[in-house]
Amino acid sequence: MYQATLRPLDGGLAVYGLQRDASDMVVTAVCRSAAADPDFEDDAVALLAAALPHLVTITAIAGRLAQDRLAGQRIRDALDMVPDGVIVLDPDGRIRHVNAAADASLTRGDRIRRSRTGIVAANRADDLRLQRAIGAVRSFQGGFDDCERAAAATAPFQVMLGRGFPGWPLVANVMPGDRLSGSSFGGGIVVQLRDPGTVACLSPSSLVSELGLTHREAQLVQELARGATLTRSAANMDISTGTARQYLKTIFLKAGVDGQTDLLRLVSR
Repeated sequence: MYQATLRPLDGGLAVYGLQRDASDMVVTAVCRSAAADPDFEDDAVALLAAALPHLVTITAIAGRLAQDRLAGQRIRDALDMVPDGVIVLDPDGRIRHVNAAADASLTRGDRIRRSRTGIVAANRADDLRLQRAIGAVRSFQGGFDDCERAAAATAPFQVMLGRGFPGWPLVANVMPGDRLSGSSFGGGIVVQLRDPGTVACLSPSSLVSELGLTHREAQLVQELARGATLTRSAANMDISTGTARQYLKTIFLKAGVDGQTDLLRLVSR
C-alpha cells in the first residue's frame, strides 16, 4: 500500500475499513497526501464507516452476476455441442438463446422458423399446437409450486412439426427453463427439437420418449425393422396378429407416417 499509493502522494495517511458479511469481505483504504491534508476529519471517517456495508452488498451482487454470466456461458457452450436443437425462450416467448442445431432448423425454416416475437411453426395447425404448449408451460411455471414445476420438467409437452411436409417431422419438446441448470435460464421456456429420422432417435427408449410409443409398440417397430413379418413379429411378442395390426395403426398415427414402408424407412435411417 505504501509503495503503490502513499509514496506517490509524498507520504500521507490512510484510513482502513473492514466489513465482513458471511463469506463476503470488503477492505477499503482512503489515502490522503501529507502535503495537502495532514489528517482526516471525524466526518470523513464516519462517512467511510457508513459506506462500508453498502460496498459489501454491491460487491456481493457483482460477484453473483459474474458467476451467473459464467455459468450461463458454460451452458450455452455445452448446448452448441448437443446434436438436438435447443431453443431457450424468455418468459414472454422471445428467443434468449439458440444452439447451433436449432439455428440450422430455424434458418432452413421448413418446419419451424423465427418470428418477430419468438418462434413459429411453418404449418398453421402445428403452430397452434406449439404456441399452446409454450403458453401452457408459461402458465404452469407461474401458477404451481417448485415440486410441481420440477415434475413438469420431466414430462415435457410434445408437438410434432411438419407432418404434412416431405421428410420426417420434428419432435418439439416444450419444457420449463429450470430443466437447464443455472439461473440464466430460470423462468424461461426450453424447446428441444429432435429429428426422428436420425439414428440417435431409433433405440427403443427413444421411440418411446420421442414418438410417444408404448414399450410394446416400440418392440413391434424393432421386430419389423429387423425384417420380421407382422405375423412373425406378433408371434415373437406372444400377441395375436390382429393385436399387432392395431398396434401398427396407432404407431402410424404417432409417427406421422402413412404406412409400413414409410415407417421402416424412418427407423432404418
